[in-house]
Amino acid sequence: MARPVDIPVWWVEKLYGPQLSARLEALFAQRPDLAAVVNHASGYPSTDGLYREAYHLTGPEVLLGKKDGARLAKSGDVLPNPLAGVDGDEHLYRHSVWTCEEQGLCWRLFLRPGIVFVLPASSGQRTKFHLENNAVALIQKPSSAHGRLELTPRLRTLGGEASDLLRYIWPGGVVLDDHEGILPEDGCLAL
Repeated sequence: MARPVDIPVWWVEKLYGPQLSARLEALFAQRPDLAAVVNHASGYPSTDGLYREAYHLTGPEVLLGKKDGARLAKSGDVLPNPLAGVDGDEHLYRHSVWTCEEQGLCWRLFLRPGIVFVLPASSGQRTKFHLENNAVALIQKPSSAHGRLELTPRLRTLGGEASDLLRYIWPGGVVLDDHEGILPEDGCLAL
């Protein structure tokens, strides 16, 4: 069996605005097979020679849990435009996503209540090396001591609920690697 992949945590003040948060909660309550709503970040060259980003925030793909593993599907085939009508400003995590430095689709943003995994879009970059150096987990920073105490149980619950997503990311599992000392353990949490 593959060893777990270490994915760094980037703590953000807020992941989602209230409308997007409510929509995600409702989608996951309605669809037990839904592992993640997937948004895209793409790059395109600008006139100054730098790359600019374009975000596709309506959930153009979904990750569905299946008996033989999670699979990406175009959302129109399964769950038409799951985030249509949600204002782009509700995607607060977007300001923490790395910039695209190439043309075309560069990041897939896997959204669940409580966490966003930013993964390289290319299947050729789904090696352990690329994931540990290019992927990131965005999690809302606890705002109180009580929130910090509840963080580990909340993330463990999320790990159980998101098991299809975690196996999709890496068959051996995911270890969240916190370099800011917010996780109460030794800075790592296996999901």
